[in-house]
Amino acid sequence: MITDRASNCVAAGALVEQAYPHITWSPCVAHACDLALEDIFGLDHFKNVHLKTKEYVAFITNHHATLAAWREHQPQLAPGSSRQEAAELQRVYNLQLIKPGETRFASAHLMLARVLEVKGKLQQYVVSDRWTSIVGAMKAADKAKAGEYKALLLSDGYWAVVHQAVQICTPIYKMLRKVDGETPMAGKVHRFNFDVSEHLQGNFSSDDAPMPAATIRAVRQIWESRWEQMHSPVHGAAYCLDPQFWEDDGLVTGGGDACVEDLFTMIDKMLPDEEDQQAARLSYSSFRTKEKQFGRPSAVKDAPCMPAHQWWELYGQAHPQLQKVAVRLLSQPASACSCERNWSAYDFIHNRRRNRLTADRARKLVYVFTNGRLVNKLATSEETFIGWDEGVEDGSPLEGDEEGT
Repeated sequence: MITDRASNCVAAGALVEQAYPHITWSPCVAHACDLALEDIFGLDHFKNVHLKTKEYVAFITNHHATLAAWREHQPQLAPGSSRQEAAELQRVYNLQLIKPGETRFASAHLMLARVLEVKGKLQQYVVSDRWTSIVGAMKAADKAKAGEYKALLLSDGYWAVVHQAVQICTPIYKMLRKVDGETPMAGKVHRFNFDVSEHLQGNFSSDDAPMPAATIRAVRQIWESRWEQMHSPVHGAAYCLDPQFWEDDGLVTGGGDACVEDLFTMIDKMLPDEEDQQAARLSYSSFRTKEKQFGRPSAVKDAPCMPAHQWWELYGQAHPQLQKVAVRLLSQPASACSCERNWSAYDFIHNRRRNRLTADRARKLVYVFTNGRLVNKLATSEETFIGWDEGVEDGSPLEGDEEGT
């Protein structure tokens, strides 16, 4: 059972666990990552840059003249540029600005990553004759704002802080994207946390805008606090059983003992019989040392590339007690976001003015509504689309998503 950490949801999860001991409540990892991003963008070092970026993105996209000029602005190629360089520059110039969502701070990260990617175009745009002409015809208040935004976009200090914000938040954003969906990810959550924690130990200062040591400490504290909120025994137990992390350093350092304790907790919970519990613990010892079936060359070869629950179904047959625990744990997602998206679609279809729909009719309308939006967006956009769970390794933002949703 996965929900966010609202007090009523936590209380409901405790009631369910009490009434049904075989059910385990887990917090939504994607929601906790989103809250971590919200906390980070609320720090003094990043807050003003985030708000000012929202303002000038809205200024450009909400005025028809500035938006048309932005879309029509063409790159200025350097003399002797190769065809490949020209194609890449044209790709960047075709990108649109991303508006952040009101409640999604992952979209705020996307917005900052996008403006950093089109930095050159933005700076050329605000010094162009077209921009000057458009701004000159505006009211005094809008003209003053345009001058402020121009100075901001030409400031090296502003871009240094934008780069720091994108750099420090990228691993959290990657983690959110990976866990956001129905794909089994319970066994990966601990590894993602280790990656984020290791990244946050780095240095994010630059000559143009050194990041205060207090800000770096605050970011680390934010992540540690949110990690405590998103952690569940399900994640620690699944991490121990995921064959992809057989040789992972995280099981030796970084809280490996706590993960093993989580595994024993879940074994006791999922296998009521004491003999089955003991057999599962012995099987885990065989799994760690790669004995018998676990040590087959094919098992070792398939471990990093095969879905973990399928790997256990194939190679865990000689250990039925632990196999049962592993398959159930490693089949679990780590996020409730897919349910929330479904609720949003139902809320649009079945509302106070349209409340007499049968369940079957509402389901069919939601199906048509959701897939119709996808087909329409693919048909009307000239940009390249990537799946939500693809293209994550480089941390690049989603293409063609102007709203950042």
